[in-house]
Amino acid sequence: MTKSIIKFLLVFVAAILVPTSVAAQFDDNNQFDQFGQQSTDNNGRLLSGKMSADSLGTDKEIPRGIRVWTVDGRFGDQRPAVVDTISHMYPNTIFTTGMRGEYNTTGNLGAPRINRIFIDRASADQFIFTQPYDYVVSPVDQFHFTNTLSPFTNLSYNNAGNRTNGEDHFTAKFGVNAGKRLGVGFNVDYIYGRGYYASQSTSHFKYLMYGSYIGDRYQAHLIYSTINQKVTENGGITDDEYIRHPESFDDDFATNEIPTVLEENWNRNKSQHIFLTHRYNVGFSRKVK
Repeated sequence: MTKSIIKFLLVFVAAILVPTSVAAQFDDNNQFDQFGQQSTDNNGRLLSGKMSADSLGTDKEIPRGIRVWTVDGRFGDQRPAVVDTISHMYPNTIFTTGMRGEYNTTGNLGAPRINRIFIDRASADQFIFTQPYDYVVSPVDQFHFTNTLSPFTNLSYNNAGNRTNGEDHFTAKFGVNAGKRLGVGFNVDYIYGRGYYASQSTSHFKYLMYGSYIGDRYQAHLIYSTINQKVTENGGITDDEYIRHPESFDDDFATNEIPTVLEENWNRNKSQHIFLTHRYNVGFSRKVK
C-alpha cells in the first residue's frame, strides 16, 4: 500500500470518526470509583465535566471518564487494567525489537521476532506460524475492553524512511457506550515495512470489533478480528563479509543490492477469530452495616 493510500485512509478515518468524538477519554481523573461505578453528586450530575458549545450554539456538559479491563480467556473473569497515555518511551513502541530491545528479530518493521528472555515468552497456544507476530496477533486475555462516558477516537501514524526502504504504522481506535452496560468499538492496525535488504518486505492488516455487556446478573464479552499477513523471507545475506568488511569487494553494494539466500519466498496468513464468553450470576445482594 502506497503512502498516498495511507494518507487517504488517515483523512477518511479522521473525517468519519473525529466529529463523533466529543473529548479525549484517557484521563486519570475519571468518574469511576474503585468498584467501576459512575460518580455523581446529590443531584445525579457528573462530578466533573467540560463545558463546550455544540453545533447549535448551546452549552452542554461533556462527561469524561473511561474504565478498561481484560477478561480471562477460559472463564471470562474481569481483570482491571490501566490505559497507558504516558508519552514516556512512546517512540519505542514502534520498534519490532520491543520497548527495551528484549526481542530478537530478523529485520525491519513487521518482521518475525522472539523474546530473548525465555520466562517472558508466551505459552504456545496460538497457531505456530503466527507466534512470531505477537505484536499483531495478540492473545485474547491481553485485549482491553472499554466502558466510556462519551465516545473516544485515537489515531496514530508512524513513518520512517523513503519509498525504497520506508516503514509505515497506522492505528485507529474507537469506542462508545450505549448506556451504562453496553460498550462497543473497533480497532484498525496496519503495518507496512519495505525493508532495507532485498526480499524483506512485510505487510500486516488487522481489523477488530468488540463489545461487552456488564449487567448485575448477565455479562458477556465478544471479539471478532480478521488479519491479513504477508511477509517476504530472504534467508539472510549470502556472505557476512558484505557487512563486516565491505572494503574487500571491488564494488560498493547498497543494502538492497547485497545478495540474499532466498528470493520471492513469501509467507501468507489470512485468519479470522471469534471469541465469546458470557455468564449469568445467581443469588442476591443486600446492604450490610
